[in-house]
Amino acid sequence: LLHWPAEFEPGSYSGLVSSLDLAATALAVAGAPVPADPPLDGMDLVPFLRGELEVPPHDMLFWRRDVAAAVREGDIKLVRIREPDGSYRPPVVVDIAGNPDESIDLAASRPDLVRRLRGLLEAWESELLDPLWIEGERWQNNQRYKHQMDVIGRDAERRFP
Repeated sequence: LLHWPAEFEPGSYSGLVSSLDLAATALAVAGAPVPADPPLDGMDLVPFLRGELEVPPHDMLFWRRDVAAAVREGDIKLVRIREPDGSYRPPVVVDIAGNPDESIDLAASRPDLVRRLRGLLEAWESELLDPLWIEGERWQNNQRYKHQMDVIGRDAERRFP
């Protein structure tokens, strides 16, 4: 995503990155001021890429896309899906480092991890506004379908919008 060998060593940063970080980083690289009011949600990654700051800016990332929501802590990701009746199916937990195609669900063997990550996701969501718009039923059903374990995996997931 970022190639600037005169400025940054290849592989100089391996922490979590949110797409929200791209705007703040691009502004910093361009020498433009980063807006303070309202502040950007992302972080300027330049000090981390240069090695000026050691502690990564994100230890966790959260996201929500209508019926799908997730939390990632390091290499562990929990995905939670809301069914049409408002209930939630059992969450999926994957270890991205140990299982990059996300095909092995660890949830049943790690109920402690499920409880903790679900609690973090619910706490984060409690701070959010309700979405101002939602996707259509077809898109919601595709989200539900692609997060079933029989189709899970990055290649399978890409077949559905």
